[in-house]
Amino acid sequence: GMDRMAAPRIAASVHLLIAAASLAAVDGGSARAVAWRSHVSLARPSPPRSGHAACADAEGRVWLFGGYCEDAGTAEREPTNDLWCLEEGEWTLVHGPTTDSSRPGPRLCSAFAPAPSGRELLLFGGWDPRPAGSGGSFHQDVWSLSLPEGDGAPVWTQLDAPMPRGPTSRHVACAVGSELLVHTFRCTSAVLRWDREKRALVEQPTSGETPPSLGLHAAAGVGDSLVVFGGADKSGEMSRDAYVLDTHTWTWNRVPIDGACPSARAGACAAALDSERMVLFGGAERAPGGAGLVPRDDAWVLHVPCDGSRPPHWEALDVAGPAPPARNAASLTASTTRDGKLLVLHGGWHPFVRTFDDTHILEMDDALMPSAPSDGDISIDN
Repeated sequence: GMDRMAAPRIAASVHLLIAAASLAAVDGGSARAVAWRSHVSLARPSPPRSGHAACADAEGRVWLFGGYCEDAGTAEREPTNDLWCLEEGEWTLVHGPTTDSSRPGPRLCSAFAPAPSGRELLLFGGWDPRPAGSGGSFHQDVWSLSLPEGDGAPVWTQLDAPMPRGPTSRHVACAVGSELLVHTFRCTSAVLRWDREKRALVEQPTSGETPPSLGLHAAAGVGDSLVVFGGADKSGEMSRDAYVLDTHTWTWNRVPIDGACPSARAGACAAALDSERMVLFGGAERAPGGAGLVPRDDAWVLHVPCDGSRPPHWEALDVAGPAPPARNAASLTASTTRDGKLLVLHGGWHPFVRTFDDTHILEMDDALMPSAPSDGDISIDN
């Protein structure tokens, strides 16, 4: 899978790209405009990467850690452990790659999310594929990135309690209401919930239509619900199902497939648009005949009505112009600042063709966006 390349090519240029799209109102009303805009910054996360982890803090800064980086000259790929921050439109390198044991080691397919405290981000597990051909090593460590006030530097600290049930990768972590939840391929009867007092993940039993054992799935916290979509099982079989976990009852429900919905895929990325909607982008499907992977560039909205007035349902974003190039293993992060909410897409991989270093912003019609705050290979063995 991810340690092989064919006809590598780096997509390194930054250019202005406007993509016109439309999102029909839920009740079939008039279409409203959305747009993909290529984001131009003086610096950008380099080298190009996929499989990185990203999340936003309470101030709307987007933090990006690690991933699988491609060397522009040799096309060789190696995991990294650098840390970048997107703040006020500019990417900044916070920590460069290091062998210092006081920071998380190089990895991809980890999970990163803000703690309920609001002043730290938590990193869970991941995979270091080195040395090539060995299968690599899987992590179960948990790290805290403290976010000091003012101009202080963020600091990594490894926590005492590792992830329950052993080393894990290809999993997801999300802030969901007042909770931080982690969902892995082992979560067939429970999810992992961050316990603030224990400073550890604990198992939270669940019931209902539980998602099957999948990795490389996408997820977002939508209101007080955890939504997961897609992914692949150990055989490489991909899913097109979405599941919604109600954190009041800890009950799962499968989203009915009634009408248009995303195709079966793995490695898509997702983010909450507001308390009732999740945006999904990209991912990779199995090629016809099952040989190889085909990346996608489509975007979808999953509506999750919090009042239960109707079942959750999908709606396609019908892109009329060019979208970001098709990719999987990218990040999509919801960032809320004084100026409103943005969805930030970064990086990713066109399987066996190229790795991306571009950043795109999904801009939506004001009527569709939340208002600004008033206070200013497919195996999933691990």
